[in-house]
Amino acid sequence: MVAHLEEMPNEVFEGIAVCLDLADICSLRVCSRVISAKATQEHFKSFFISKRVEVIESAFDDFVAATHNGGLGCLVQNLVLVGLADCTTDPAGPVDESEDTLTLTAALDAALRNVRKYRRRGQLQCLTLEVRVCYDGPAQRLLPSEAIIVTPRKELMRPSRETAKAVWRAAETLWDIAVNVLREAELPILALHAFDGPNMQACSLAAPQLNLPGLADGTYDATLSSLEVLSMSISSVWVPDYPVDELQYEEDDVEDPGPSEDEVAQEQARAEALSNYNGLANLLKHCLKLRDLDLHYFKMQPYHMFRDVSIDHERLFEQVALLDDLPRLQRCSLRGVIARENDLLTVVRRMRPRRLTFDNRSPGFRDIQTNPRLLLKRRSRPRGVALQRDLGAKP
Repeated sequence: MVAHLEEMPNEVFEGIAVCLDLADICSLRVCSRVISAKATQEHFKSFFISKRVEVIESAFDDFVAATHNGGLGCLVQNLVLVGLADCTTDPAGPVDESEDTLTLTAALDAALRNVRKYRRRGQLQCLTLEVRVCYDGPAQRLLPSEAIIVTPRKELMRPSRETAKAVWRAAETLWDIAVNVLREAELPILALHAFDGPNMQACSLAAPQLNLPGLADGTYDATLSSLEVLSMSISSVWVPDYPVDELQYEEDDVEDPGPSEDEVAQEQARAEALSNYNGLANLLKHCLKLRDLDLHYFKMQPYHMFRDVSIDHERLFEQVALLDDLPRLQRCSLRGVIARENDLLTVVRRMRPRRLTFDNRSPGFRDIQTNPRLLLKRRSRPRGVALQRDLGAKP
C-alpha cells in the first residue's frame, strides 16, 4: 500500500489530499519522507496562509516556533493579531497585566523577521488588528459590541463604561505593538485593516495614536511604501473621566463638586493640541502607493464633568487638506468623518478616487451629494462623469 502511494503522481496525490482535513494530512505525512513531500503541496500549505494570533506571550512563542528555520509558519500571508481586553473577575484570567509590552513586541518581531527571511518575497499580504473581550470566564471571547451593553443608567452603565475603556486600551496596546514590530522587522505589507472589520463595532483607535514616533525619519518606509489598502476606525481624542462619587447612580444622588476651572482649562488645552489631529495626515503622506482608503471616524463625547470641553472634529481632515502630495486612489470610503466643504473638496480633488462613498452627517458631504459637480476641476470632464455616476447623479 505504501509503495503504491509513493509511486503515485503528485497531481493525483494532491487530489486525494484535498479531501482530507489537516489532522489527517499530518498523520499521512509521518508514513515516509516521500509521502510527506507529496502531501506537502498547495492544499496542505493553504492551512498556514491565514493565521490568527492572540496578544499573549504563549501565543507569540508558538508563532515564533512555527516560523523558526523557515517552518510552515513562514507561509502566512494574512495575519490577524487579536488584542484582549481583560474584563474577568478571575485573577488567573487570560491576560496577565504584568506581561511586559516589550517582551510581546520582541517575540512578534522575531516571528516576522523569520517570515521576511524565509519567504520568497518577504512580505505580508494583509495585517488585521482586532480586539476581543474576556468576560465571565478566562476561556470566553466576546466581540466588543457584545460586551459593551447599553443599559439603563441606574443599572449597568458603569460596568459597560469600564468595559469600553478596557477595549480602547487594548486597541492602543495592540496598535503600539504592531507598529513597533513593523518598524523593527522592516516587513512590507500590502493591506492594513485596523479595528474596522465587520465585527469591530464599538472599537476604535484614538486619533493621537496615529502619530508614530520616527515616522518623519523614514523608519517606517519599508512598511508604508508598499501599502496599497488602508482600512481603519479612529476616534477623536479621549477626554478622561473625572473621578465621581460612587453614589451618583443611586436613587439619592450626592452632588459632586466636579473639576475646577483650571482642570477644565487644562483638559481643553490638551484637546486642542495639534498632535490630536495631524496623525492621519502624517500617515497618508508616507503611503504614496495607496489605492484603497476606508476610513471610519467615531465622534467621542467628553464624559460627565468634562462635558464642557469642546473638540474640533473638523481639524482632522483639515490637516489632510494641507498636504501637497496625496496618493491617487481607486476607491475612497469615508464614514462618520466630519469635515468642512472646502477641505473635503481639496482632498477628493487631489486623491481623485474612481469611486467615492460617504455618509451625509457633515454639511460639506451633503452639499457634494446634492451637487456632485463641485468635485470637478476645469478640463476634467471624463473623470467628472465617472464620479457623478458613482455618486448617484446623472452625468
